[in-house]
Amino acid sequence: MILLKEKDCPTFIAGLIGFSILLIFSIVFLWERVLFLDFSFYMFEMVRNADFYHPGNRFVAFINQAPALLAVKMHLPLYWVLQLHSISFPLFHLILFLLLLFVFKQRELALALFLFNFLLASDAFYWCESEFPQGVGLIFLFVALINYRAESITKKILLALVAVFIAITAFWAHPLVLLPFGFVFLYFFVQNKRLFLQFILWGIVLLVILWVRFFAVKTVAYEANKIESGINGVALLSNFFSLPIVIKSLPWFVKDYWVFSVLGIVTAIVLAVKKQWTKLFICSVYVIGYYVIVCISFPYSEKFYVENLWVAMSIGVALPFAYEVLPFLRSKTLATVLLLAIITLRSFVIFNGHHHFTDRKIWWNKALAAAEKQGGEKFLLPADKAPMDIIHFSFSSAAESILYSTVKYGKTICISIEPDIQSKKQLMNIQDAVITEYGVVKYKDLNSVYFKFKNAPTQILN
Repeated sequence: MILLKEKDCPTFIAGLIGFSILLIFSIVFLWERVLFLDFSFYMFEMVRNADFYHPGNRFVAFINQAPALLAVKMHLPLYWVLQLHSISFPLFHLILFLLLLFVFKQRELALALFLFNFLLASDAFYWCESEFPQGVGLIFLFVALINYRAESITKKILLALVAVFIAITAFWAHPLVLLPFGFVFLYFFVQNKRLFLQFILWGIVLLVILWVRFFAVKTVAYEANKIESGINGVALLSNFFSLPIVIKSLPWFVKDYWVFSVLGIVTAIVLAVKKQWTKLFICSVYVIGYYVIVCISFPYSEKFYVENLWVAMSIGVALPFAYEVLPFLRSKTLATVLLLAIITLRSFVIFNGHHHFTDRKIWWNKALAAAEKQGGEKFLLPADKAPMDIIHFSFSSAAESILYSTVKYGKTICISIEPDIQSKKQLMNIQDAVITEYGVVKYKDLNSVYFKFKNAPTQILN
């Protein structure tokens, strides 16, 4: 029987309420999430093939795709397939939170995971189809596993093997997982110096995994390009404060991320008062260094993209806040009120972030209405006729229109937004295929349970 200790109450209450809010938002804002790039692209590929979709060997995606894939195998309505996938993201972190709190008895670690999900999320909540936050979440589980005091040698070996598997899964989730993983490992090394030998041994294991990840196994082209852009970004340091992303983002830490900023300052003060100079140093270096690395790697990126990476920066505040600041209050009531205030403030920011993504849904309603009025099921739309400030990228447009029309209109319509429509004109007379930005998909390669098209040529959407 799982019993809740009194000292665990603030963390449990905050986690239960916080993750419940994220689950509700995931349901309410389903289409704001589906109709934004990778979510629809992944789901279209998964549904049409009735199989996992894992580009770049990021197999942590299997965990979030499993409920939706099971629904596809059971031929459940497409709406429920998408809904299951949407809620799988906060559910993944909720399960980790409960494991940390009740199984591994790591209250502070559970609280840090909860804060990781809230402190720097707004656009990242809606652009949820990224393996990076899942990989970072597994770091917390890894730390819990190696710190767990098993009763027998057999259990210790089993937990060690699970920890190795978790580390491999985390590192393969995204190349940038290396940074938060290194920081968290170093933080707990400083916190538990009496376990010096254990940390040295685990450090060697992690270095071997990293060597295999980045050197022994060939990196896929997409990740290799991202890593190269980060290396090349070092040359931008001399003009760092002139970079577009820096100019745009610094005000965000006052307007959108001010809770993170305030908690960071408070945490730094508490660490200084407690003379925890080493922790103050490594946390400060990590937060500032991580921000700089993301900025020089992606100097021209949109907010939704860099924020998805910045969420890991919050760990530099979340860990010392959970281990040093909250116990400093010495009042469970005050701790609970503070955590609930964080939830309230950050939930408002996440909710308020939906407008841009709702605009995208509104545009798709208009585009599909125009397609129905024109007649037909397959269309190309020149990119210069689409609101690219809302669309951002066109690669997933075919998938977005197919999923949305199938659920909302009960009729499958494909609208592919094309940057170079001339290159696709020779494909428009193909009767038994839909055109996407990457070429054609034959009807025989679609899942006929969900997607049904009539033989017909593709039209230009007026």
